[in-house]
Amino acid sequence: MNRLLPGVMRPFSDEVLSSWLHRGLQRNKDRRFDELLSLYHEEKVLDPDHEDSIVALQLLEQTFKQPKSHVLSMLPATDYWVLPIKHRRFFCSECVIEDVRRGYLPVYRKSWIYRWSIICPVHNTILSSTEIITTNSNTTMQLALHALAKNEFSSSWRVKPSISASKYSTHAGFLNIAYYFQEWLLRQSRKRCICMPGGQLVDSASFFSMIDTISLSMMRPVAVDEKRISQAYSYLPPRKWPTQEIMGNSAEPITNRDIGSLDPIEKAGLFSYFGLLVGVPKCCRLWRILGRGSAHYCRPDSRSLFPDDDRKLREKILERLGKEKNPLLDTVEMWFNINLRVCRGII
Repeated sequence: MNRLLPGVMRPFSDEVLSSWLHRGLQRNKDRRFDELLSLYHEEKVLDPDHEDSIVALQLLEQTFKQPKSHVLSMLPATDYWVLPIKHRRFFCSECVIEDVRRGYLPVYRKSWIYRWSIICPVHNTILSSTEIITTNSNTTMQLALHALAKNEFSSSWRVKPSISASKYSTHAGFLNIAYYFQEWLLRQSRKRCICMPGGQLVDSASFFSMIDTISLSMMRPVAVDEKRISQAYSYLPPRKWPTQEIMGNSAEPITNRDIGSLDPIEKAGLFSYFGLLVGVPKCCRLWRILGRGSAHYCRPDSRSLFPDDDRKLREKILERLGKEKNPLLDTVEMWFNINLRVCRGII
């Protein structure tokens, strides 16, 4: 029994709605779970955790005679930047192991469901992922169980604290910086508005729309034969910041590839730059420490992050933000022109 759902199977802390439903069906003790699943099929509820959450809650209220407020805790803290259902293939192997040791089916957590999720906030380890695109989070947990049974979990890389290791590994360093950006975003998502480090308040929809929009520049192919689409990989030696010669003179189509499709290590560098641009204090401080103590870290500037080349990416970014009347339009335009290294103390 529990206070939220008296007389119903208890949801675990940080568990998503679909995971709770799956566990209820597996226990096969409460026929109301079967009734709820049948209603979901009738109403074509494919994503109770996000896109179809309103209908899902109404059906749950109808089946279990529980007010919506009792189950709202199983939905993501914010509606923005939730992974599409086909990309919910990331999980913490440490959490899965702990669930199994306690005798439970693995629980899919809300902290894994966002595009910004790259590190487990409980174990500070990089999220693992399935090798294939999954149909839902429950399939992800089944594949995780299969990997656990075959002892295929790789050793988890703990991210924090590992500042000393970051001085010798760019992967570790950028993961630490990205960790602070994720931590800041998760804290901000619990509020009604995003509070920018400079004090500006902006609604979540506008903030994440801005992040998606500037990704037009930061998530582009840098060469014809380039496999990595994120410029965030330019810090790996012997790579250099993209120049006009590398980019070529021919215009390339802008990619709309979803950030959620990238693996955590791929996203780490990208989110590090986001943290630097936004001005998250911990991100800037760590970048400054690592940048001064190691030659492995590049010195990002506005020109390299937002090149004003023949594709006119700056113009396209401002045009998109202008059309939606995004309140961060002036902020992004300022990022184009400031000396980022000086403003963030990276000299």
